[in-house]
Amino acid sequence: MEAEFREIDENGSWNAVYQEVRQQSCELPCQVAKLPENKSLNRYRDVSPFDHSRIRLQLGANDYINASLMAVEEAQRKYILTQGPLPNTCGDFWEMVWEQRSRGVVMLNRVIEKGCIKCAQYWPHRGEKDMFFKDTDLRLTLVSEDIESCYTVRQLALDNLSTQETRQILHFHYTTWPDFGVPESPASFLNFLFKVRESGCLSADQGPVVVHCSAGIGRSGTFCLVDTCLLLLSIREQPSSVRIREVLLEMRRHRMGLIQTADQLRFSYLAIIEGANYIKGDASLQESWKELSSEEDDPPEFAPPPLPPPREPYGSEETPSFFPDNDEIIQQMQIRSLRTSPASGLRQRSIGARQPPADAGRLGIQDATPDAPAESQQRKESEERESRRESEEWESRRESEERESRRESEERESRRENGERESRKESEERESRRESEERESRRESEERESRRESEERESRRENEERESRKESEDRESRRESEDRESRRESEERESRRASEERESRRESEERESRRASEERESWRASEERESRRASEERESRKESEERESWRASEERESRRASEERESWRASEERESRRASEERESRKESEERESWRASGSPLLANVFLGTALAVGAYVCYRACFH
Repeated sequence: MEAEFREIDENGSWNAVYQEVRQQSCELPCQVAKLPENKSLNRYRDVSPFDHSRIRLQLGANDYINASLMAVEEAQRKYILTQGPLPNTCGDFWEMVWEQRSRGVVMLNRVIEKGCIKCAQYWPHRGEKDMFFKDTDLRLTLVSEDIESCYTVRQLALDNLSTQETRQILHFHYTTWPDFGVPESPASFLNFLFKVRESGCLSADQGPVVVHCSAGIGRSGTFCLVDTCLLLLSIREQPSSVRIREVLLEMRRHRMGLIQTADQLRFSYLAIIEGANYIKGDASLQESWKELSSEEDDPPEFAPPPLPPPREPYGSEETPSFFPDNDEIIQQMQIRSLRTSPASGLRQRSIGARQPPADAGRLGIQDATPDAPAESQQRKESEERESRRESEEWESRRESEERESRRESEERESRRENGERESRKESEERESRRESEERESRRESEERESRRESEERESRRENEERESRKESEDRESRRESEDRESRRESEERESRRASEERESRRESEERESRRASEERESWRASEERESRRASEERESRKESEERESWRASEERESRRASEERESWRASEERESRRASEERESRKESEERESWRASGSPLLANVFLGTALAVGAYVCYRACFH
């Protein structure tokens, strides 16, 4: 992992790696978020939860909220990533916290950043007592507030007025993370992450922790990615098998656009590597964390990205877009941020190397040697002038933000003074009612104790329910095994019954065979009778057939006789014709004899030749006929 980080860092290819992650991310349907009735519930029009992983509210007619459930089974982690609540979705936000049984809320943005409202004030101020959400029948009370240099931890009491049930919620607010940017160093961020871990809000036996920033994808995705990868590194036997990009791509299947810039991706790598080294017990790293974690409440605008497109105020006609319209702007911003930030030495340092001096950020990453040519010297001086100009711009922006923060602090101070005046006035009244308040406090402590006991009873009830579910599952498994056993016994009974039936069938078959043999005997006798009768019938049939054959032979004889008669008649006709021809020939011969006798030999010869020709013709015709 460290080798991969060094290779990408030396090649300056973070933007290419980030673009590759964006191209490999899958686009899943989010049709519910695009419905007309849900458009006013989205802070940005281009950041929507996927349909398959969105959180569904249980109360009310509309179950939509811009929140996604992300579960990492191997790490046994569940996160709810959501947008910063809008003024009209604060009740839905706390309803989701209540229904999902979340114990912690992680907030990674400020309410106002660079003059833009990033999130509604969904928890009570220190001067306020309670905050009511009438649409969900919930009440939120600020119990305590612990303000650190980089983050604030609040303890809140969430009351369900319908069921009179109270739950304690921890609110972790990281106050030094710029929008579209990264913290100055991973030290304060990792301190914040370990603080959240120590509270137990991320444990598997609790409800999923709620993580949000402005859109719920950039800073929230960085938090979840770093926590998940550190946990996978600690539980896997081969830490080198943890692939940060593969984990990020899997997370992007649950909510779109996690990790918004290449700078956030680089910061995630750096935080995971330093967190792993810290967990392993790197003493030098642990000593340097005290120095690295000294960030201000309002950090300087180091290497800021360009301002996002102008966002319309809430309630306008069109919901603003969260993603920048031009990726080249972000790319240029990232190149400039890696070159010119006063604190870039911390962000550009290699793993295991010493931190460069503070001037290294102003002079850039390049080495300055006395033998450098004049051109490089001029380029270095121009870069120094550019860095000074940009540092002056950062300083001016930081001063404006400081003025804004001072104005906010003055407002908080004025509210605090008003609260102190009210508290002094109330203290005078409390002094007179001190004993009654003590009784009230005892009663409240008893109520808290009763609430704690009720929570314990609730937890015991949940454990009992889990045990009952487990017992029901055991009973179900036992019932299934008993069913299988009963089915096996029934099958055995069926087999025995089948064998008995086979035995009975065999006996019945034997009886049937005996009866059949008897029947066969009777059949044989009847068959003999039938055979005799059949032989008689055959004899009769043979006789009838003989009679038929005789009749047929007679018919054949008659036909033959008729044919013979026909042939005789034809022969007789031929004989008659031959006889007539013979008579003719005799007559002609007689005539020739008479002619010859009369002394006409020539005429006799003529007549003789004619008679011979006629006789030949007659013979020819007779032969052909």
